[in-house]
Amino acid sequence: MFALRPDKIPSAAVDTEDLSEDDIDTLSDAQYDREMHRIRRAQMEKAKGEAGFASLPEKLRKCRKRVEKYLASVALYEADFKERQETALAARDEEFAKVEKLITDLKVKGPARRPKGSRRLRD
Repeated sequence: MFALRPDKIPSAAVDTEDLSEDDIDTLSDAQYDREMHRIRRAQMEKAKGEAGFASLPEKLRKCRKRVEKYLASVALYEADFKERQETALAARDEEFAKVEKLITDLKVKGPARRPKGSRRLRD
């Protein structure tokens, strides 16, 4: 499997502590505001990326659970289908055996004769 590494997200890899006190003193107010805004935005993106990575194992677990449930239902359906198929094949084989026995009996007895006293039906 793969490892989840938040440090590989570009926003998570941004150094948010790159202003030293000497640099802060040399910046104008506008530059300072822009830099602080950039740092806050980078921190928010880093937190969002880490939260996204933290939720991935849970999503994977839910997907795996759904797939396992689906596979179990497919296996149950397959077992039920095989059972019904075997029952139908057994019934078919029984009917074939009856027909074969009837054919064998007719071959052994020969042609059927009319019982005495019965009349021949005319078309």
